[in-house]
Amino acid sequence: MEYSIADGALEIREPERSGTLTWRGSFEGEVFRAAPLPGTDDCIVIVEYQQGDVHNNVFRVGPDGEIVWRAESAPEYGAYTDVKVEGDHISAYSWSGYRVTLDWARGTIIDKLFVK
Repeated sequence: MEYSIADGALEIREPERSGTLTWRGSFEGEVFRAAPLPGTDDCIVIVEYQQGDVHNNVFRVGPDGEIVWRAESAPEYGAYTDVKVEGDHISAYSWSGYRVTLDWARGTIIDKLFVK
């Protein structure tokens, strides 16, 4: 599957069908990053956060646009500000200065490090 962002919405395309759009939408805010998960048809999505909004603004999304999991809330205060798929793990960065490693299967925090 191919994932892209257009006007704050996630777009999912099927490359085997000449890039046909199969799903388009957003999740409680504008999508600003989508990263495919190697070895799966899923991707990791992070949406813009607003002050006072939920702190778990990172999602694993399936090829049909369904949310597989929502990441555990960011440590301390604030939301996640960035997310990256790095090798065999998912790193998410929080407003409060933490880098966390998320479990691919459940979205739970398996490690955290204060980096600010």
